[in-house]
Amino acid sequence: MANNENLIPVTKRTPRERKAISSKGGKASAEAKRKRKALKEELIALLDVIDTNGHSVQEKISFALIKEACDGNVKAFEVIRDTIGEKPIDKVEQIKPPVIKIERPDKK
Repeated sequence: MANNENLIPVTKRTPRERKAISSKGGKASAEAKRKRKALKEELIALLDVIDTNGHSVQEKISFALIKEACDGNVKAFEVIRDTIGEKPIDKVEQIKPPVIKIERPDKK
């Protein structure tokens, strides 16, 4: 079992070891991105599937969300609100106070 005593800091490794570790991490990151992209594309394609009644999966999901919101599900309401672009601003705007320069008369 690993513990902190077995860990070697990257700064204590050789440049070749650092490069190998970075390369391995970059490859793993690229693979994860490919998987996420494939999942997203599959989901987008499945949303357009039409059932026997002529409704798409996306329409069924939308109707289910609206029904849940009408039944009092606040989370469903928030999803609808956020999806249509009416989400309130989450961040607080920071205002920089004005800089007041005081000119001093030259000393003689």
